[in-house]
Amino acid sequence: LLSQRSVHRSTVICIRDTEIVRLSVVAFEKLQERFPQILRKVSQFLARRIHSIVEKQAETRHISTIALLFASNGFDSGHFGLQLTRSLENHGKVAYLNRERVGNLIEETCADSFSPFCLSKIARLMGEKESTRDFVIMEADYDLTAWTRNCVRQADLIFLIGTPKSSSKVSEGEKELLWNESEKQTLSSIELVLVHPDSTVLPSNTRKWFTGRRIQAFHHVKENSHVDFDRLARSITGSTCGIVLGGGGARGLSHLGVIKACEEQKIPIDFIGGTSQGSFMAALYAIHCSAEKMEESTRLMSAKLGSVWELISDATFPLMSYFSGAKFNANLVLLLGETVRIEDLWIPYFCVTTNVSQADICVHRTGVLWRAVRGSMTILDYLPPMWSDGDMHIDGGYINNLPVDIMKELYNPELTIAVDVENKDESLKNVSNYGHHLSGIWLLFHRLYNLIPFTKPLHLPRFAEIVGSLSYMNHNRNIRRFLNDKMMDIYLRPELGDVKLLDYHKYNQILEIGYKYASMKLVEWKLHHSHKFNVFRTARKALTQSTSFVNLGGLRKPPMWRVSSTGHQMKFRLRKPRSRSVSAQLPSSPTSQVSLRELRQLRDSMSSENQKQEKERSDSN
Repeated sequence: LLSQRSVHRSTVICIRDTEIVRLSVVAFEKLQERFPQILRKVSQFLARRIHSIVEKQAETRHISTIALLFASNGFDSGHFGLQLTRSLENHGKVAYLNRERVGNLIEETCADSFSPFCLSKIARLMGEKESTRDFVIMEADYDLTAWTRNCVRQADLIFLIGTPKSSSKVSEGEKELLWNESEKQTLSSIELVLVHPDSTVLPSNTRKWFTGRRIQAFHHVKENSHVDFDRLARSITGSTCGIVLGGGGARGLSHLGVIKACEEQKIPIDFIGGTSQGSFMAALYAIHCSAEKMEESTRLMSAKLGSVWELISDATFPLMSYFSGAKFNANLVLLLGETVRIEDLWIPYFCVTTNVSQADICVHRTGVLWRAVRGSMTILDYLPPMWSDGDMHIDGGYINNLPVDIMKELYNPELTIAVDVENKDESLKNVSNYGHHLSGIWLLFHRLYNLIPFTKPLHLPRFAEIVGSLSYMNHNRNIRRFLNDKMMDIYLRPELGDVKLLDYHKYNQILEIGYKYASMKLVEWKLHHSHKFNVFRTARKALTQSTSFVNLGGLRKPPMWRVSSTGHQMKFRLRKPRSRSVSAQLPSSPTSQVSLRELRQLRDSMSSENQKQEKERSDSN
């Protein structure tokens, strides 16, 4: 559509086999006259491009062809492909191809041939499948066959699939296909998928798979877990959800209540990260993937940090900090594991520390988990800095207490939830007037004098309070930037009142506040905004599939109830014997499952209404 003198500003790089067609303006106009829908498609594409430029948003990646490459022979590729297909069907139509099916659709020998004729037929078949399907999954052979090469050359995304029992070494075929710069046959994104037995508690030795490979992402799934495969499907479509948990000491216990509310509202968590107390809570979720399973560890941590005896037993001479950190380290090892690594967690996780040696922020995505969390929770004056690889790390909250921007940069989820539990320290508001200078000797004598009853106390700021106030100012500036740049889709700030940094003994109260606040806010948000996000598509499809017909007993003539969703209402219609319809507004959003309890309540209310009407008719007679 450009004039002859116009030049494209962007360079286009083809990541798979592509045919380039150049049309003159005259030819395009003739095509438009014959096929008017062409102009509509072009207009939609241009509108999306212009909108993304104006809004300064990165376009969500569009993956339509996925190649499955297997790192070991004998793997049940069909079972994996079936599980992935079922999960992807929540997002669109799926075609599944392997060498045998391609041979049945075209000439049998074409799947094993490099001839231009066969390559053209395969490309045409792929084009036909893509035009009628949203996704095409190609199951490659383990051996380096012509079909395997075709899968790699035609894929937008390549999954390299392995198991804990298979060798993590790069085979010669894999090296030639994917990693040899002079011979590799793809520029597509390559992601590692490790498939674990259902009995696996936590993956291990993931880092061995990184040797010799430059993978863009990695995933852990259990072989029969539809939850894990649904998460994998969301990563393909870009319809993911990331949650960021902020720091705030004991106030961060409310994160557990927020996660519990997310689970009840069917909001999946695909990525998680945090700072300080948020890093610990995020780590627990990445290990257990369940708020219920997190609760025992969270309660134990609160009991230890809220115990006066635990604090006294770890106290030391305060030249650098009030506590040595030995007890705190032991508690983290107990709850997170001594050898557990970040890359071995079930879902992608990160935490943030402040590297004071390098004067920069540090984002931890690999390495020993408890050491990263310990660094992220190191508050000055309370704990000594965490020594790691020659650098000193302290609480990440001094630079970024709610790392929403890091979540966006690393994973760019479709839905981003931020939980802010920071609170301004009010201790600096009532500082005594000490003049323009302050003598330490005078201050020492004054504090000794204050031990005498009925003397007027002197309120002076402590070093930790001043540093905390500075970090709070930086935190507020970050929040304003995140809101202005629309980085947070859901911003939660539980109303924790006067809960202090070390109020771990208020565990139940803090948890309840976080849960009630998040439940109310999430229900309200879903009512107005959930239809805009594809991350809820799985729940919507499950609703229509699982509640299309529900049989209720207990009526004189048990009717069948047809359940359908329209907008934000669920409508229940009696097929027999009455023709009138009843519309009920449910408290949950349209993406929630309709429970049998709700249907029974509706049935009981209708029964009581019918009895009332019959009584009125009998009275009138």
